[in-house]
Amino acid sequence: ITLEDNVFIGPNVTFLPRSKQYPKEFLKTTIKKSASIGANSTIIGGIIIGECAMIGAGSVVTKDVGNQEL
Repeated sequence: ITLEDNVFIGPNVTFLPRSKQYPKEFLKTTIKKSASIGANSTIIGGIIIGECAMIGAGSVVTKDVGNQEL
């Protein structure tokens, strides 16, 4: 998991691999600068969350999230 500058990760956020298999190398998950992830969210492996994106509390993220403007 790569977290860029000024990223907010709320309490109890979970980052998951896609299955219970354990490959030699896991998928890369990237959270771009200034993104916010709300409490109790679940992020599936291999996702890219764009700059300034906001993930609401309790979300389950299964696809990439694009950049947002301020």
